[in-house]
Amino acid sequence: MLDLKNSTYSDVRPRQRTLLHRLELWMINDGKMYLYLGFWILIQSLLYSLAAVNYRYYPLWQNMHELLGGSFIAARSAALVLHVNTALVLLPICRTVISWIRTTPLNRVIPFDHALLFHKLVGYSILLFTLVHAGAHYRNYYVVSQVTGVPYWRILFTTGHSITGHLMMFCMIIMGVTGYVKIRQKHFNLFWNLHHLYVLYFACFSIHGGFCLLKSNLPPFCSTGAAFWKYWVASGKVILHPGKVIEAGQYAFLCCPAVSTQQWHPFTLTSAPEEDYVSVHVRVVGDWTKSFSEALGAKDEHWKALETANILPQVLVDGPFGSASEDVFNHEIAMLFCAGIGCTPFASVLKSIWYRLSYPEGSFRLRKVYFFWTQRDTKSFEWFQDLLKAIEEEDEARLEMDHDIGSYSLGRPSVGQDDSMIEIHTYLTGKLNFTQMTHIHLNVGDVDPITGLRSPTKFGRPNLDLIFRAVAHEHPATDVGVFFCGPHKMGSTIGSAAKKWSSKGQDGTKFYYNKENF
Repeated sequence: MLDLKNSTYSDVRPRQRTLLHRLELWMINDGKMYLYLGFWILIQSLLYSLAAVNYRYYPLWQNMHELLGGSFIAARSAALVLHVNTALVLLPICRTVISWIRTTPLNRVIPFDHALLFHKLVGYSILLFTLVHAGAHYRNYYVVSQVTGVPYWRILFTTGHSITGHLMMFCMIIMGVTGYVKIRQKHFNLFWNLHHLYVLYFACFSIHGGFCLLKSNLPPFCSTGAAFWKYWVASGKVILHPGKVIEAGQYAFLCCPAVSTQQWHPFTLTSAPEEDYVSVHVRVVGDWTKSFSEALGAKDEHWKALETANILPQVLVDGPFGSASEDVFNHEIAMLFCAGIGCTPFASVLKSIWYRLSYPEGSFRLRKVYFFWTQRDTKSFEWFQDLLKAIEEEDEARLEMDHDIGSYSLGRPSVGQDDSMIEIHTYLTGKLNFTQMTHIHLNVGDVDPITGLRSPTKFGRPNLDLIFRAVAHEHPATDVGVFFCGPHKMGSTIGSAAKKWSSKGQDGTKFYYNKENF
């Protein structure tokens, strides 16, 4: 059991970080993501620069360059980057493909858990180069108007290339603005529905170049016009079939046609792969979840009507898909941090561990789990209570067997004869009323009066320095997986603590931080 009251571990102290050590810690937790971000920016810059050189000096485009100058180069160079970005923007949301790749050795090199972040990055890159492309063409239209005598407004609003271009720019601006995190969180339905404008964007892009605004010097003058379909057809053929293999810590998308036929929302699976059913726990906080809960009978009068009619609404499931929580079993030691409903991915993980403890069939690497759950009120502990009790009881039975027969092989390294495999630490941050305090005072004993667990509930927020210091003391020269699901601010604090208490060299404890992304 971790001694969280001992703050004097002499063997574990945050040391002065050398530049090399800081680089090592940065690479452990953040490095891959930022390296790929830098690589992506480099690729974008090279694409634009190479295109600019080509359109400036290649003889085939000299007439256009002499007529339009720098705005011609800017428009065509931005168009090339847009072709590549738009072709790639679908790939990060091909969840089946990403889930499959996560099971390959590539997952150790490429941060696939940040696929959604990459999708946003590509999206905003498309928005940026759309504005560059459109701005350059506004100037090109003006020059063409002066040369041909056609009114500027007619070229700007009545030609095929201008109409499709304005529609594309409108779609990108709307999707970019509603995709901004604060707007998306407050108005998710608006974001979700307007994000389907990508269909119109793709359709317009596929014919946009065919109107041949900019002609080459030699025939066929518009051979490279409507060429976008060549870029996106490969990624567009990736079909989002549901996955077939369920692992602990995965998530799935749910759709209830009775609420909305278009909206699919992600929920973590709380059932274990060893169970013959799939379950999720839904926190009712938004419009869709409220309507969904009512459709399933959350209201008493609605439930009575359903019982009479014996009808429940259809629920469509797309998944399961991989997430960072799957990697828990890749570590010998794991620290699971969650707050509120953020415990759902770990419900599946802990259930799977319970099954493996109860019905040992093969080996698995994991030999110690520290579970830290923070809640604001006592009622929030209730739905997860039975699972945690079962885990404690199974762990206690294992320890008793250890004492009786001297060993208990599960095909994994021993965690010590007097040490449980799973340590549960619950934290209550909200205030207690007088009745609750009286109940706690009168029911002090071997079982915690709040959670019903043998592990006592602590009051206040977790002291991360004491926790990480104690784990580093208990597990020297070990790579520890740190997993989190919950509020962003709490996740940042845990990530900083993981860096702070990671030691350098082969003899030091290193903490690898992972968080859920949807």
